[in-house]
Amino acid sequence: MLSLLMLVLLQLALAPIRQLREGARRIAAGDYADRVKVSSRDEIGQLADEFNTMAAALQVRDRELARQRVELLRADRLATIGKMAAQITHEVRNPLLSIGLNAELLEEELEEAGVVNEDQRDLLAAIQREVDRLKAITEEYLRYARFPKPNRCPTDVGEIVRQLLSFLQPELA
Repeated sequence: MLSLLMLVLLQLALAPIRQLREGARRIAAGDYADRVKVSSRDEIGQLADEFNTMAAALQVRDRELARQRVELLRADRLATIGKMAAQITHEVRNPLLSIGLNAELLEEELEEAGVVNEDQRDLLAAIQREVDRLKAITEEYLRYARFPKPNRCPTDVGEIVRQLLSFLQPELA
């Protein structure tokens, strides 16, 4: 009878530890919303409270990581779109230059042949204006899309090291 009573008391004493262990398994499986329910106010209850606090912090961290993952994916897509737009702009610019050059050559040939009238001259000028406008847009976009060129100039490296050492002197001492 005494052994049976001891077994029951032991099972009751170990129940909070089993609950804590099961909670740890659920958290490890990614169920951060589940909390360990231990009603005792001893060390096991305090451990369960700390465990629940940790689970809440992990849940917040997991949400923040998911949000950052979405932002990173969006930024990656925007970067890809930017690269594609730069490539398209580059591909459009080359035919524009050819169209503009051919319009100029056509105007010169028509003038040399003496067959150009005012309406034809206006049409060729309109073509040239539009080509110039589109060329300016593509140049501006490509200038924006490119990384700026570094400003290289001779520098006294020794002076930079002296300034750095002077700045770090209190920490070094």
